[in-house]
Amino acid sequence: MDRIESCYLDLLRHLIRRKKFRHLLHKNRCLVAIDGTQKYVMKECWDERYLFRKVQGKDGEWQYYAYVLEAVLVFANGMVLPLPPLQRACLLSCPGSQYTS
Repeated sequence: MDRIESCYLDLLRHLIRRKKFRHLLHKNRCLVAIDGTQKYVMKECWDERYLFRKVQGKDGEWQYYAYVLEAVLVFANGMVLPLPPLQRACLLSCPGSQYTS
């Protein structure tokens, strides 16, 4: 999976540097949509970093869950390109990017 993600990021960087998205910009800007969402809930804690809450109406029962932030590049024609989780800031602020402000 890391190799696929790396290739995808390399391709995005290449396309941005070559200004291939120029005609797809909205008012000469690249929009980034960010959404926070709950990914899953489970009854057992697999990692100490999970958030947890007490289940209403259930005596002593807890739920463990995780939220994530997801981001996509949004272009004027409605096309969206997802950004991998750990590389979003790096891609958007990479040297030579014409889409940073």
